[in-house]
Order: sequence, then structure tokens, then C-alpha cells
Amino acid sequence: MELAQQQALQSKHDIFKHGCVLTHRNKIVAMGHNTMRFHAEIYTFNQIDLKRYRNRNFTVYVARINRNSDARMSKPCKNCQSFLKKVNINNVFFSTDNGLEKMNLCSIISE
Repeated sequence: MELAQQQALQSKHDIFKHGCVLTHRNKIVAMGHNTMRFHAEIYTFNQIDLKRYRNRNFTVYVARINRNSDARMSKPCKNCQSFLKKVNINNVFFSTDNGLEKMNLCSIISE
């Protein structure tokens, strides 16, 4: 999660500084942050070729920091949740105001 927070520091956004780390079988394959065009999750996935990964055993870590670099709620939005589910991501860890939470996208029903 610390790497995701470091990525968030690179965001140029004044208020919403999000960072994302994507791992595959416990190895980092991409890192990114939000931009004016993309959420951190989408920006990070744009850096890899999903066709290279037959077994999409990915884990996503998303962090948000405030101006004082304190962790804040970074639960992926509905659009990002939908995207992550479409690319078969099951486990997402995200920062909260009080620590870290895990979301299992398999348990979320598609709308």
C-alpha cells in the first residue's frame, strides 16, 4: 500500500490524489496515479497488455492521500469496479480514513 501512496504523491490533482499498484502473482506489473483524464486504476491498467496474462491472478492496491499525505478513503468508484470486474480482478485493497479495507469483486452483482 505504501507504493500506492507514493504513486498518489505524483498526481497533479489538487484534492483527489490517488495511486494504484497492480500485482500479478505477488509481483508488481504496473503502477500509476490519477490524471485529469483517467482514474488511477484505469491509468495503471493502460500500461500493460492484458493478453500476456492468461491467468489474471491480479491484485489491485488503491490509495488516496490528502494534502498532508494522510490516507483517505479510496474505494474504487462504480465505473472502476465494473472495469476491474470485467478484467477478472477479484481482490482490491484500498485505503480508508482508518486504514485498509479489502473488496472482493466476485461478491458484487453486476447491474
